[in-house]
Amino acid sequence: IQVEFMKLLLGEGRQKGLNLFVESALYSYCPGLAEYQKELLYFASLKNDQNYNLRSPVAAWTLLLFTLEKQEEDVDSFLRAWKCSKKMIQQVKVALKALNFRVKQPLDPLLLYQSGYAIILEVEELLLFLDKPADLTRLEELMDSLPMKDKKEMAVSGFDLLIYFNKSPGKWLGEALDKIEVAIILGDIANEKKAILNWLSETNEIKKEQV
Repeated sequence: IQVEFMKLLLGEGRQKGLNLFVESALYSYCPGLAEYQKELLYFASLKNDQNYNLRSPVAAWTLLLFTLEKQEEDVDSFLRAWKCSKKMIQQVKVALKALNFRVKQPLDPLLLYQSGYAIILEVEELLLFLDKPADLTRLEELMDSLPMKDKKEMAVSGFDLLIYFNKSPGKWLGEALDKIEVAIILGDIANEKKAILNWLSETNEIKKEQV
């Protein structure tokens, strides 16, 4: 059923197909859709000319869940009922969070970094279905200007922090690394070992008590 439903969402005749899907009441036999007749018809009406086909299952599920006003915490149970893979569920979670952000706010470096280029590209294209402006130029500019693309590129490691602060491992270590990661992406500190350690000391980001 998932395969056939996805063909319906990704096909060029999405509006006609979904209208028949609703009119025939087939939707009421599908996981999680029985109460969403109006929302499905609205989803069917979104941008139906040949320039606006949904490109991928991730895009299709994300736009559908957005239309159904599902939140990120709803994605797991909804897509599990459709027997989607764990990878698909995770990608849709990230994409839905990003889409919810983008309909209200401009694209920023942290959203791009945390979501990844491929997901954000899909999200920017989904904005067009919602009559919101996509900003592909800003996407490319931000991608080029990100100080790092992956946490592995950070100039300090957990071991560096243990040595520098003479502390035992604990919850504080993961929290500190997360804060460093965000600060680098936002441009608050340079991705350099000395700058990072100085920033941690000056801002008291690491608590003195043992964890």
